[in-house]
Amino acid sequence: MPKLFDATHDREIGDIDADDLALLQRALPETASGRCAVDNDSFLALVDAGASARLLDAVKSVLDTEQQAEIRWQ
Repeated sequence: MPKLFDATHDREIGDIDADDLALLQRALPETASGRCAVDNDSFLALVDAGASARLLDAVKSVLDTEQQAEIRWQ
């Protein structure tokens, strides 16, 4: 099961399944470092794309403390 991380603070923010990871990669562009930048607009894009509550909760946990952040997975 893929794990999501707040790349800025290098902390785990949640586990997602393979479908969520595929949706994340389709919905948000990756940076050159293989990360995705997230902000309120990208959160709404994930909602519109049908992201699961688990993925949305993980992204929201980063946005609760930052207006913009980068996330990564492994």
